Amino acid sequence: MSRIRVTDHAVVKYLEREIGVDIESIRDAIAQNVDSTASRKLIKFGGGSRCRIKVDGRIYCLRGNAVTTYIGRKR
Repeated sequence: MSRIRVTDHAVVKYLEREIGVDIESIRDAIAQNVDSTASRKLIKFGGGSRCRIKVDGRIYCLRGNAVTTYIGRKR
């Protein structure tokens, strides 16, 4: 029998509803980290394409004006 797959959505909802993690606060913190004049120019210049932005050593991937993933700190 194959292992049951658990989606990211299910993990997020479990963290939110069972553990009490405030997902919206995390979402706001990420948005604040990425939101700057430089990132806005990059987003405008990119015209909806994919890009990476490095903020305080942290790397975020964006598509248009949406943060799609967090890579982490570059070591």
